[in-house]
Amino acid sequence: MKKRPQTSNSNQKNSSRQNNIKSKNRSDSKGKTDLYLKDSKHAEKKIIEKYLQKGFESLTVEELAVTLISQTFESEFKRISGTQWPFENKSKAKERLNFSKFNIQWSVSMNNKSPAVMLKTPFGVLFTLVERGDVQKVTEFLRQNAQYLNEIINLVDNNKKSLLHVAAKVGNVNMLLFLLSKKFDVHARDKFLRTPLHLACQYGREVCADELLKAGSNILARDSIGRTCLHYAACSDSTNLVTLILGIDPDLIAARDTYGRTALHYSVWNGTAEQVNIVKKLLECKAEVDALDEEGMTSLHFAAEAGKGKIIPILLKYGANPFIRDGRTGRTAIELACNDRIREMIIVYCSKDYDPQLSLLKLYGTSFKPGEGIENGGEEINGGRRSR
Repeated sequence: MKKRPQTSNSNQKNSSRQNNIKSKNRSDSKGKTDLYLKDSKHAEKKIIEKYLQKGFESLTVEELAVTLISQTFESEFKRISGTQWPFENKSKAKERLNFSKFNIQWSVSMNNKSPAVMLKTPFGVLFTLVERGDVQKVTEFLRQNAQYLNEIINLVDNNKKSLLHVAAKVGNVNMLLFLLSKKFDVHARDKFLRTPLHLACQYGREVCADELLKAGSNILARDSIGRTCLHYAACSDSTNLVTLILGIDPDLIAARDTYGRTALHYSVWNGTAEQVNIVKKLLECKAEVDALDEEGMTSLHFAAEAGKGKIIPILLKYGANPFIRDGRTGRTAIELACNDRIREMIIVYCSKDYDPQLSLLKLYGTSFKPGEGIENGGEEINGGRRSR
C-alpha cells in the first residue's frame, strides 16, 4: 500500500484542543457543562415539534435515527403531544435509513451481544491496535479471523464508535486507508450520530478527512443535534480543513444546528492557536457575520461574553453590529461584555474615526506591539462568562 504522509497534529496539540466542540462551547455558552446529554433533550423537542407541524416526511434521516436510538424519545413525544408515537413510524424510519445507507447497525444487537460484551471478546483488542496505529498486527488479526470480517466491520465500542471512527480520530492515515480497503463503512454513526468524517474534522485530521471524502463520506451528514463536519472543523486547529470542506460545498457556510448556530458561532469557542485564521476564513467565505441563533445571539454576543479579544476586532471589521440585542435578555454585545476591557474594545473598534494603533496602545498599554491590530487579533483577554 502506498504510504501517505501523517497529519502534522502532535499529541500535545491534540490534548489541548480535543474537547473544543465537546465542552468548550458549552462552558462558554449559557453555563452548560455537558454537550450531548442536555442538548439531546433539546433535539428531541425540536424533532417532535417538526413532526407535529409538518409530518413524518419532513424529518431528516438524522432526525429519524434519533427517534429509533433515543431511550427517552417516545416518552417525550407522549409528554408533548399527549399521544403515543405511532408504531408504524418505526418501520418507516428503518426503511428510509436503510435506503439512505445510514449505518446504525449497532442499534440491532450483534449476535445478541452488547458492545460491552463484544469488547471483552478477542475482537476487543482491535480498538487498542487501531488506536496505536499498528497496521501489521491488525492485518494479521483480520487474516486469522477472515470468517468474522462482517462482525468486525460492525464492531463498536461503548460509545458506538467503529474502528474507522477510531482511526479517523487519532489521525493515522495508513490505518484509515487499510480499513477503507477492507470495506469499513464511511457512513457508520456513533451514539451521537457522528460519522468518521465528523471525528476527523473535530480533531483536525486533514488527510484523513480528505480520504474519507474520496471514499464517499457524506459531507452533508449531521450529528444528533444537527452539526455538520464544518461545525466540527470550525473548532479544530486546521484552517486547511475548513478550506477543504468549503471548497467542496460552499453552501455549508450557512448550515445551522438545532440551536440555529452556524460554523461562525462555533469558531468563537475554538480554543486553539488557529482560531483567528479560521474565523477569517469563514468570513472570507461569506459567513453571515450577524447570523442569529434561536435565542437571538450573534457570534459577537458570544465573543463579548467569553472575552475573545483576538476575534472581536475581526468580527467588527467584517461588519458585525454591536447594537443588536439578543432575544433572551435584550442586551447588546457591549452590555454582555465580560469585563471593561472587552467593552471598551468593542466601543473603540466600532467607532468611525478611531486610530487602531493608538486605540490598542490605550487598551493594552506598553505591552502592545504594532501589527497586533485587526489583522493579528491583538492580545487575548481572559474573562469569565456571566451566569444566566
